[in-house]
Amino acid sequence: MYSGGLSKFDADRIITSLKPIPIEKVGSAEWMKQRQNIEQLNMQAHQNVMMNHDEFIKEELSVQDKVKVLIHELIVIEIWKAKVAPLIWSEMVQASAKKSLKPYLLVYYLTLQI
Repeated sequence: MYSGGLSKFDADRIITSLKPIPIEKVGSAEWMKQRQNIEQLNMQAHQNVMMNHDEFIKEELSVQDKVKVLIHELIVIEIWKAKVAPLIWSEMVQASAKKSLKPYLLVYYLTLQI
């Protein structure tokens, strides 16, 4: 989850780490970490615009050609929600009832999108 501002250096490091993650890994630790990173970038980008600061997130995503990774993420999530989520929804609800954090986080990140 977002906890504060990102420096240009941290944003650059996060953007460099972005990569397409296949649909089979939705919900994995790797996927969740990338979702956290995307959320941080998103919050910082919004903050930069609101404060009329340098839009270094947008610029770095473009320079590193990572916009296509974000588009890939959107497509994967939409397909996962349409095809996989209905098949495992009851299991996720049961796990949530047992106070399991992973199903909650998965649903949380899926509802955020990008």
